[in-house]
Amino acid sequence: MTRKLRIGYGRICQETNAFSPVTSELEDFRRLHLMEGAELEAATSRRGSEVPDMIRNAELSGFRRAVRKLGQGRIEAVPLFSAWAVPAGPLSVACFEQLRDRLLASLRAAGPLDGVFLALHGALRGVAEIPEPEELLLAAVREVVGDEIPITVSMDLHGLLTPGKVEPLTSLAAYKTNPHRDLAQTGFRAGGILVRTALGQIRPTRAWRSLPMLLGGGLTIDFLGTMRPIFRRMRRMEREDPRVLDVSLFMCHVFNDSADLGWSVHVTTDGAPELAERMIALAWWDWDHARLRAALGDFRALTAEEFLDRHEQK
Repeated sequence: MTRKLRIGYGRICQETNAFSPVTSELEDFRRLHLMEGAELEAATSRRGSEVPDMIRNAELSGFRRAVRKLGQGRIEAVPLFSAWAVPAGPLSVACFEQLRDRLLASLRAAGPLDGVFLALHGALRGVAEIPEPEELLLAAVREVVGDEIPITVSMDLHGLLTPGKVEPLTSLAAYKTNPHRDLAQTGFRAGGILVRTALGQIRPTRAWRSLPMLLGGGLTIDFLGTMRPIFRRMRRMEREDPRVLDVSLFMCHVFNDSADLGWSVHVTTDGAPELAERMIALAWWDWDHARLRAALGDFRALTAEEFLDRHEQK
């Protein structure tokens, strides 16, 4: 009898205000969502509640649905460790180390795995000693599981992509709604890519680019005039060519103190890196040229220098 493939799943998630003087501590995660093992398995089951009193089905529930729907009965979902806190200040070193160590301990205790699924935010920040905790976390997970095991991450579309977050991964996918209404759907979409990868049905290839641009507020709502045509185009890209597995837009969380701050687009294809690069170019045209500029109308963006000049004058 062929053994089942085993995919571990977990989370460390917070949208951080990097400019807050008040650090986030482990207790902040305990207050909202901190669980592992059998408790996490029950919370993400069909009858469970992933974050009681807040949201029944989020990314990890969506991942488990992908295992049920696409796994052909050949995949076992293995609960690891999950922690989630409301938006707040940067993680203290002690908080990060406790979260990281608990996730890694659960990963090691899980035994041999054929894949790892993580729900991250993409805008988690730490104090000065650990400005990019998600980079450190992903590097540590990759070190534990080795180079051959696929790792897939779901992210908030307000996440900030950096090489340190992208390179350890096999694939990733972001929300497609703002305000966010598709947490479970994103988990299903990202999880489906991981499940199909583990089964040998697809071979993810990726491309991504960043643009030094910030745009916030109502202009970034997915169903309003500025962004609606861009999100529609992204979905059309995924529908029109079965090799396009995912097109994700990262609008970036503006309260993030990073030199890499800016919007990004990330494309995942099935064994077609040149197609991923071509899709990037098409998405880029939307942002940097006609469609976005036309949608913005009379709104005029400021350069960094203009913004700083105005701020200093005040």
